[in-house]
Amino acid sequence: MTLASFTPATAKIMHRDTVAFEVRGLSLSDLSLLMRTHLPDLQIFVGMWGEYQASGPSADMTPLLTSMAAEAPVVVSQLIALGCGEPDMAEAASRLPIPLQIDALANIFRLTFDEYGGLEKTLAALGMLARGFGVTLPQAPSKATETPADPRAKKRKQPNGS
Repeated sequence: MTLASFTPATAKIMHRDTVAFEVRGLSLSDLSLLMRTHLPDLQIFVGMWGEYQASGPSADMTPLLTSMAAEAPVVVSQLIALGCGEPDMAEAASRLPIPLQIDALANIFRLTFDEYGGLEKTLAALGMLARGFGVTLPQAPSKATETPADPRAKKRKQPNGS
């Protein structure tokens, strides 16, 4: 097999018993583009993922993906466009019905992260790679830290008034 002959796995997104479009997992180039253009929202997504994971095992990602779509619809549209291999079609992705957006996101996440062992393992590997190039990636909030899930959140006043 050669690099030129490689075809990534895809998932068909169905609408009314017809294939509406197909999605693939994201590449490092895709993730880099998202980080350059949407880092604060991606940090929110990582925080949401941590809360989802902490709530216990669940095969149903619909509540998580719905929350993501509500928090940052522009990022969701860009994720879908990238997963379709059409990065310039984020506007078209923003007009998809919510069920199609959720189905597309779920499949993009599965195709991007599951094969490597999940989001946490993938982020750890990306962090190690970035450190090798002298770049520090933002850390996902953990239960042990008091980092707010939303980095845009206003700083709370301390009891001493500061």
